[in-house]
Amino acid sequence: MKVQIVGRHFEVSDKMRSHIEKEAEKLEKFFDRIIDCQVLVGAEKRMRTVEVLVNVHAHTLKATRSGSSVYQALEEAMDRVKVQLKKHHNKLRERRGGGIKKAAGAAV
Repeated sequence: MKVQIVGRHFEVSDKMRSHIEKEAEKLEKFFDRIIDCQVLVGAEKRMRTVEVLVNVHAHTLKATRSGSSVYQALEEAMDRVKVQLKKHHNKLRERRGGGIKKAAGAAV
């Protein structure tokens, strides 16, 4: 997965860049067919904004969070994207037939 990190009115340090890349790599646990991930870090007065865009086949998942710390906003945005990825993965599974859960429910 390709990870692109962009700073808007904000300089992204090497430490922060490595932390963002590490967090983005964790997203593949929830959905393995991620095409790329863009993380936009911005600064407005005292607020830090993090926007995470994840591209999967035919869909773009987006989460934006703000906070006093970039790390706090990043964690919240990544948590939100994880929920969206799980939901997307489950929708695809249900569309394909559901597998074991559907068969087990009918047998009981």
